[in-house]
Amino acid sequence: MKICCYARRIRAAAWVCGFLLLTTCAGKNGDAGGNAAEDADEACTEETRFFAASAGEQAVPRSSAQTPDADWFDQIERLAEKERSGGFESGAGLRESTLREQGGDYAGAVFATFKELFWAYSFAEGEERQQSLESMIEAGFRGLVENLAQMLDPVSAHAAGQAAGACSAFFAGRYEEAGALIAGIKRADAEPDEFSVWMGLVCDLENAGKAAKPDIRADIQSDVRPRTPPAPDTGTEESALRHLRASYAAIRSRYETLPAYWYFGARNMKGESIPAYAERAVNLSPEGPYAADARAMIAEFSGLSQADGRSILTMYEIETIVVNAVQAGNPELLAALFPLAALPDNPYTLYAAGAMRGVASDGRFKNYFDAYLRSVTQNKKPDKAQSRLAERLAYIVRGSL
Repeated sequence: MKICCYARRIRAAAWVCGFLLLTTCAGKNGDAGGNAAEDADEACTEETRFFAASAGEQAVPRSSAQTPDADWFDQIERLAEKERSGGFESGAGLRESTLREQGGDYAGAVFATFKELFWAYSFAEGEERQQSLESMIEAGFRGLVENLAQMLDPVSAHAAGQAAGACSAFFAGRYEEAGALIAGIKRADAEPDEFSVWMGLVCDLENAGKAAKPDIRADIQSDVRPRTPPAPDTGTEESALRHLRASYAAIRSRYETLPAYWYFGARNMKGESIPAYAERAVNLSPEGPYAADARAMIAEFSGLSQADGRSILTMYEIETIVVNAVQAGNPELLAALFPLAALPDNPYTLYAAGAMRGVASDGRFKNYFDAYLRSVTQNKKPDKAQSRLAERLAYIVRGSL
């Protein structure tokens, strides 16, 4: 017995999402572009077939990938090991879903399909694309919950329905509901670091964090230490959070390329781990759905307002802008750093100022900075941001404020 055609409809849509993610990454890998067109044609064909099947217009097609494999769980283990050593690849979640379906793990198949869609969503750039994927996920899993009972035996339908409900709740940010549903699903073949485990840890961290939200910069190591160490913190909310944070960090290798892993880590870690996690979230998907909030967390940790996050750039982004400007011999590319340079003192602004001062030895760059400085100082009533930018430019050009 197979998961209903509605699930296949979601899976077909996920093939398309996976392809879009693949084409997004193709710019980073020249070899990927060669097969992109073929994958697009195949994805569109599969989508058409699955949608026709779900509408009752034709039988559900069986591809070679859907042929039963006796060693289905061995193949899942190989997929998992590949993810731990090299990160998730587009299509892997769908392959896992098919294998789990063949093995009778219907809840696992639902989680694997959600994994594919959620991974694509994490890299979605632009409000229109993000909203499109949001609608697909929300409507798809809501429909899956409604239709499973008609296609599976009661036990299988219940487990798969719980998984679909957990995916819907998780995506909507209802972490208490999602966590309870995930905890209630018993699966003999679940892996200790699979996607549903990551989802459960996010839910536990988010739920526990509501009761114990410390200052965002708390517990940073410093030279000032109390003379008497604190008593061991056992059985408290904070000790439970420490255990959850350790468990979250322990599965890092499988999710290093997932922006959402780093985003939720930044939300729930402490001290200097917050900007470190937030920077990774931004670097992986600078225009993705988690980037703006991650930049706001970096700003807040740095003593700025969350609104200043709009101007925050990570250290990697700063370096990339400077390198590109130098390689192109185009100082105007450095104007992208000026909103950051206009912020109050913080590590990222100072790093950007130092980087620009480093290239000011080139006459082209120095002349550009000097001309921009003059244009800023011509304003007789500059606002605070303009005044700060003028100070930074003066330092970059002259070496002093």
